[in-house]
Amino acid sequence: MGLLDKLKPTPRWKHADPAVRLEAVRELEDAAELAVLAESDPDARVRRAAIPRTEDAEVLGRVATVDADPETRDRAADRLAALATAGPEPVALAAVGALTDPRRLSAIARGEAMDAVRVEALARTTDERALSSVAKHAKHEATAAAALARVTDRDAVIDIAQNSEHKDVALAAFDRLIAPDADLALVRAIESRTQQKSVARRAKQILQD
Repeated sequence: MGLLDKLKPTPRWKHADPAVRLEAVRELEDAAELAVLAESDPDARVRRAAIPRTEDAEVLGRVATVDADPETRDRAADRLAALATAGPEPVALAAVGALTDPRRLSAIARGEAMDAVRVEALARTTDERALSSVAKHAKHEATAAAALARVTDRDAVIDIAQNSEHKDVALAAFDRLIAPDADLALVRAIESRTQQKSVARRAKQILQD
């Protein structure tokens, strides 16, 4: 390091006082410097302040996974979910690829994110209850149908047949339950409880036949 380098003032975001670094976060524009603070600053308050201005999905993913402070991990995961939902496609895909939380992944799959992002969110969802939630409540029917295809628990399929917001998904769940032979007690229960009239009609016809 030369003499001139030694004479340069220390940047405020590297200051020894965390209060100064915290103030500096609001002024920083350099993405790399913000990412360093979000991941490596020794003060959790500074890390939390840097997270909303960080777009580096790899850094946010590490923070969400290994940061010592639970609130900081949670904020990093929330930031990834926000980027996955509203960021430009490359950023959104990187963000959803860095998420591991089933609750946030299923929320993205259920919502209005871009098609490729929803597909990736669903692919990364492995929890049976989360898949069932997507099958019942996804905004897009194709996503709901893809989630149903991965549900293996019989009680969850019954729940989807009774409560899916998409008619064809509810019917597909019902058809799985009655193949190859219909359990008439189950058919009767679904016929009385399903939210989808088309499922109720199909069940009633089976009972009449």
